[in-house]
Amino acid sequence: MIQTIGSEATKAARSGLLLGVTTVRRAASIILFLSCVFFGAEPGMAQAQSCAVAPVMTPDPILQPFANDSIWNRPVPSNATYVDVSDAIFGDPAQAPAAVGPDIVTVCYTSPELPLVSVEKNLGWNYPDRATSSGELLYERRLAQDACVGTSWHRIGNGLLNIIDAATSLADEGVGSWRCPGDSLLTFLPDAARAHNIDVLNGDGLQGYGRASGLPSLGGALRVGELSAGVPHALAVLFSHRRYSQQVHFVWPAQSADGFADDPLIGYLGPDPNYTLGTLLAIPPDVDIASISWNTPQGAVLAENAQTYGWYVVDSGTGEPGGAFMSLAIEVRAALQDFGLSIDPVTNEETADPTVIDAVGFANDVINIVTLAKAVVQQQATPQSGRRCEKVAAGALRSCIGSMTRISADCYGGTGAACAPANPKVVKNLERIERKVLAKCADSATVAAAGYGPLMTPTALVARLQESCSGEAASVAVRSFGGPHAAALAGADATGRKCLEAAEKQGSRFLKKAFAAQSRCITKTRSGSTCDPTRTDAKISKWEASATQKITASCTALESLVAVDPSTFMSRTAAQSRCMVATAHGDPTPLSLDCGPRAEVPVPPRGQAVQIVLDEATWGTRCGDGSPYAFWIRLAPAGFPVEKIVFHLQGGGACFTEAECLAAPPGRFEASSDNLPDVGWLKTTGSNPFKDWTHVFLPYCTQDVHVGGGTTNVFPGITVHRFGAVNARAAIRYVRDVIWTKMDAIAGS
Repeated sequence: MIQTIGSEATKAARSGLLLGVTTVRRAASIILFLSCVFFGAEPGMAQAQSCAVAPVMTPDPILQPFANDSIWNRPVPSNATYVDVSDAIFGDPAQAPAAVGPDIVTVCYTSPELPLVSVEKNLGWNYPDRATSSGELLYERRLAQDACVGTSWHRIGNGLLNIIDAATSLADEGVGSWRCPGDSLLTFLPDAARAHNIDVLNGDGLQGYGRASGLPSLGGALRVGELSAGVPHALAVLFSHRRYSQQVHFVWPAQSADGFADDPLIGYLGPDPNYTLGTLLAIPPDVDIASISWNTPQGAVLAENAQTYGWYVVDSGTGEPGGAFMSLAIEVRAALQDFGLSIDPVTNEETADPTVIDAVGFANDVINIVTLAKAVVQQQATPQSGRRCEKVAAGALRSCIGSMTRISADCYGGTGAACAPANPKVVKNLERIERKVLAKCADSATVAAAGYGPLMTPTALVARLQESCSGEAASVAVRSFGGPHAAALAGADATGRKCLEAAEKQGSRFLKKAFAAQSRCITKTRSGSTCDPTRTDAKISKWEASATQKITASCTALESLVAVDPSTFMSRTAAQSRCMVATAHGDPTPLSLDCGPRAEVPVPPRGQAVQIVLDEATWGTRCGDGSPYAFWIRLAPAGFPVEKIVFHLQGGGACFTEAECLAAPPGRFEASSDNLPDVGWLKTTGSNPFKDWTHVFLPYCTQDVHVGGGTTNVFPGITVHRFGAVNARAAIRYVRDVIWTKMDAIAGS
């Protein structure tokens, strides 16, 4: 056990130094620095520093960051394999002493009633550059005058910052940040997609920006009250990067490493491939931590945490070649409340309040925990486990859609309305998806191996499949019965009801059957067998034609009842099945789908207006004069959710007779010359509440009030193609797939 020696230790602690300490495994000198780097104030710093004020202690609505199954909230697996890496961590104590310090994380919240604050790039990492704006505007957020000032309170650390939208729980992340009350907010790194839309409430905890590992700075941060109540999540720690593996610079869940990792002089030079960014350190279960006499109650709490959840190595610290320099990630409010931390604004020297915590004893406890801990060898998902996950996910959706369409039809038939969300049969059907998928897709690594992308979690995959099951079943019912309120069903006589019910039954059967055939083709290919997509498509086309004939035979009045003929009814159902396939399979190879992320639908740059010209052969679109249909999209600027969308359908009258159409200006029959207007809810400046949403402008070129289904009026003096609804539907599908692709890239959900 670590013991302090003599009164000199207590005296040294008051000045920030602790000498003459031993560990359970070797003699070592330990210096307690409650800071991230080992240097004091630079000449002239006291004169330059003028706003190092303590952060405001405001309530935090995010009590437990990230999803329950994220890496941060999952205990160490009971069957984990442990590897001793203590030699790699500590190195030679004679070369450099061990040290413990905080890596401060600041959290602040936006609110719509607060003033806009500019977030600008600063001049550089070190003070005073980080306190000086470069003049480059990155984005704007609505913040209180004293929000985020914790970044300048601790001016020589990493300056980690999370700006969280309290309404959406989406965060922007910054590093090397700085703010004086009432001023602009400054941050070090240039703007990037990974810095925005970080879901800190339900996300998987893998997306970040300020850490070398690419993991989020809020992940693993010690939060207010946890040192006394217990820490219900993994912690994030930093060590001397010189000891990280020279062979393996990072392992999952880390996403990246320092740019200098390969440098032969200052890079990662450690000998052990099991000790690097992403390593999970944990005390093995056979260590009886209760029998150890910890110096502090807080140390005992962290020991239990290290055994239950473990500590992830997330970033690099000092470049000293030896020693066990380390920092714990601590949210700034915890630094104030649970450590009583104060910082001298002139020297930047940090002091813990001895009435709040025994800083020396706590540091000794932390070093002892690291000594006891071993690296958890993360079980990498195998291709076989990924294939099992994908197969079960697709099978769960197939089973769900078969049941959900029957349940939905029963609700409409019995009550004339859709099922309530709390309907026991609906709930049970969706719970079945969760049970099946989580049994075979237990962790993010398996989900990634299944092809769903590095950001998808088991929870997000379940939610996606459940939404697909509910949504696609509802779409069949709405198309069959005349809208969500079943107006056609309610107004139909006995013959009409039988007609609509027959259409719904054929559509539901086909939907499940077509999805199953396409899904089997994909899973056969995954397992090494062959599948001919052409034969699969031909088989589905045959089923579609058969279902169309059956509807036509039993429901001759379908078009008069719901304004959709049997052929269109079934073609739209077939389109649904292809979207279900894109949902259930991250990679649809060998199939070519017209739904979901794909090369044919590129994602435009954020914040820039882009005109999309749709090819008629692909999308079936056409303007009134026969020219191609075009529309405009401007994705939400960086830092704002792309899935919040304003659709603007352009007006411009209508013509129904030859005289009316001849009198209309030629520009009303084409769309390529229309530009995205910067007015009303499409305006990008001023007080428009939608200015930072995704904007979609659908020009009007068919003179049919956007409802034309693809007919053509041939008058003696003019021909007018009525494709208004076709054009609108195609544009909406295009936008859907753009947003789908973008969301996969930034959030995984």
